[in-house]
Formats: sequence, C-alpha cells, structure tokens
Amino acid sequence: MAIKSFTERQLKKARHTNMYEYLLSRGEPLKKIGSGRYYEHGRHDSLRINTRTGVADWHSKQKLSSFDNAIAFAMELFNEPYDKTVQSLLDLDTKGLQKEKNTYKETREPFRLDNLTVRGNYDTGKLDGSCFMYLKGRGISEETIRVFEKRNLISTDSQGNLIYKRYDVLNNSNEVVGADLQGVKKRPIEYRIKKDLDNEKLERAYFKLSALNNTVNSGFVFSTVKDFVEPPTLFTFEAPLEAMSYFEMNKDKLVGTNSWLLSQGGLNDRVVYKHVEALMELYPKAEHIKLVLCPNHEDKGEEFIQKVRSHIKENYSNVKLYKDLPIVESFDHNEMLEMKLTRTTPETLPSRLEKQADKEAACVVRENRKAKMANKVATETKEVVV
Repeated sequence: MAIKSFTERQLKKARHTNMYEYLLSRGEPLKKIGSGRYYEHGRHDSLRINTRTGVADWHSKQKLSSFDNAIAFAMELFNEPYDKTVQSLLDLDTKGLQKEKNTYKETREPFRLDNLTVRGNYDTGKLDGSCFMYLKGRGISEETIRVFEKRNLISTDSQGNLIYKRYDVLNNSNEVVGADLQGVKKRPIEYRIKKDLDNEKLERAYFKLSALNNTVNSGFVFSTVKDFVEPPTLFTFEAPLEAMSYFEMNKDKLVGTNSWLLSQGGLNDRVVYKHVEALMELYPKAEHIKLVLCPNHEDKGEEFIQKVRSHIKENYSNVKLYKDLPIVESFDHNEMLEMKLTRTTPETLPSRLEKQADKEAACVVRENRKAKMANKVATETKEVVV
C-alpha cells in the first residue's frame, strides 16, 4: 500500500500537536501528579505530560519528547504506521473537541470554588476593597466593576486575590467552571530577581495563577447580548483584564449588540475554537459569526492570528475573521486604556515608566548581591590560604 502524501504545512501542523489534548482525545489513561500541571500515563509511568505546554516526555525511551516531534512520539506510543499517525494527529482539530469532553472527566477532579489552589484558597463570594481599587487603578470604571460584580464574574478569594470566573456559555445553570487568580499587591523587587544574577528579566510584578481543575478550554467570557437572532461577534484576548479594558474603551459601541468578549488565557487557540462552536449552537439561524482576534501587538500575537486564520479557513466556512490589535507596537489593550485615560504618549505612559524604574532598582539590588557573593568567596579563599 502506498504511503499517503501530506503537504509540508500538514506535517508541520502534525509535529506541533498538543500531546496532552491528543492523548485525551484517544481515551488514554492519564493520572495527575500531585497538585501541579503534570500528568503521567496510566500504563507508562515514565511518560509525563505538561498540561500547560502540551508537551510529553517519555523518560524510559531516551527522554523522547513530543516537542516539534509529535509524529515520532505518537508512532512510538501507539505502534501505528506513519500515514495513520499523521492523519490522526491532523484529525484532532476537527474531532478532538468532542472526544475531549468524553475523556476529560476521567482524568481530572471537578472544578470547585472552595478549592482554587493547592493552598486551599476559596471564593469569598464578594469583591473586597483592595480588588476594587486594583481594577480602578488599571482604568476600569466603577460602573463597569459593579456590573461585573453583580453578574458574579469577579470576586475576591480568601487570600485577597482577584478572581475572574469562567462560565460555560452553553450551560444555563450559571455554574462556574473555572477561574483565573490575579494578585492585587505588587511584589517587592527583591523577590522578583532571578537566581541567575546575569539574567536581567524580572519575575511578574503581580501574582497570577489558573485555578485548580479548570474545565478544559474554558475561558473568562462575558457578553452584551441583544438577542439570539442577529449574527454574533466574538472578541478574543490574552487576559481577562485586557477583555475588560477593551470593553471599557468600546462599551458605547458594544452594549446592545450580540458581542461576546473572551479571554483565552494567553494564546490558546483551542479555547477560541471551542467558543466559536458554542456560538454556532447558540445562534443556529445566524448566517455567519464574526471573530475578532485582539492579542497584544507583538510578533507572537501576529503568529497567533495566522495560526487561527489557517484553521478557521479550513474548518469554519461561516466564520468571518478580523483582527483588532493595539495601535501601539508592544502594547496590550490595558495599556491602550491607560494611555487614553492619562492622555500620555507611549514613551511617557506611567506603567511603562514604573517598569523602567523597577528594572533600574533591580539592577542595583543585583549588583549588591554580586558584590556580597564576591566578598564571601574572597573571604573563604583567604581562610583556606591561611
């Protein structure tokens, strides 16, 4: 039998398959390791999968990795021929979402608002003053904050973190299916410096975390629904705050329309496709769905747009795709809101100046630590010589 011919584009797509989602779609037994992001295979305990990156590593097979190598990895695991393996990897995009729903419950505990983190953070059910002031400080109006609070989209956890709640748009029970946690107190510079003192990149200024056991491919989503007749528009963002910021800047145009705003949690295209399909179910009579991608204005954002455009073109003929990036390069939508409210320029934006001040302060701390380490080494060397 002749081997099926695939284009280079198809092969590249297959090699980059998210192995975590692929194994779920095939019903493979996966067991969570501790409370982190890793799972191990039920029949091969040396096969570990990172749920955040989708990369699998098989340590007993000379550390075989699925990174840019999903075809070879899947062939080894399932002992299937090349053409069948490639086709099954490609089929994940069109078939994987439905299979995923059937297998995911077997490998993960249900999401719970009373157990958001490994430390036991829980939802207090209300928005406290610190979280309110954090959002106001990021340019979100009191009116918008109160609307989101009333709709139970945001609240505070037991440790004072802001909770962005995720819902299933197809479920009318208003059940929360996931959450994103956002710290509202800035971390001191001393705690943000890397252990490698030659690495000038700082850790996050604010704590951020996806809650335990979030429903797969869920996202922070809200709407300004007018009806379920006119075609809807789905706007997608990298983070909840950016979705809220975009709404804040455009709410006069969005309110009273069938607009849905979604945070896909970084650049997760699977979240986008899941919600596109959900809107198709909610609007069965709509001739089309308008999808507006709004990532940060960076190279990765442009790459994400190209990836989604390719998938949409191949799989959803009734979806019209657009993009709406921040007009300033390297900016996100919250920075655009800040620039509008403060009437500053990109060069004088307060948050950018604060980041620069943090870098300069970190440089001083870093040099002091290096000097202390050098003195310690010199002292120890002197003692040895004596």
